[in-house]
Amino acid sequence: MAGAARWARGDGRIEQVQVSEAVGLTFPVVLRSMLGQDPNVLMIGEIRDAETAAIACRAALVGRLVLSTLYVSAPDLALTRLVDLGVEEFVARDVLVGVLGQSLPLAPYGVEMRASVAGSSVSS
Repeated sequence: MAGAARWARGDGRIEQVQVSEAVGLTFPVVLRSMLGQDPNVLMIGEIRDAETAAIACRAALVGRLVLSTLYVSAPDLALTRLVDLGVEEFVARDVLVGVLGQSLPLAPYGVEMRASVAGSSVSS
């Protein structure tokens, strides 16, 4: 697991920690450490396991703004995904304030996609 966890301090600064399982610095370990510093906002790269989901929900229940990604096929499945990760349904319903969905278009194999950005052509 690689990624970063970020939190906003009371003085407006944002702190970030790089996550690395190789040295035992997992999302849950970093999150518990961050919560000890009483942040107002907690930004988690991705909720992908039960422990991270539980910590994020507890942080939200005590009034912190928690922003994260949660991979589901449709936004209306976010609640179901949290429940699948072991969060009790009544807790998941209480902590979810908003869910946004994003769908990235996939090109058929061998077809090049092009997008125009500020008048220039960008290939992907």
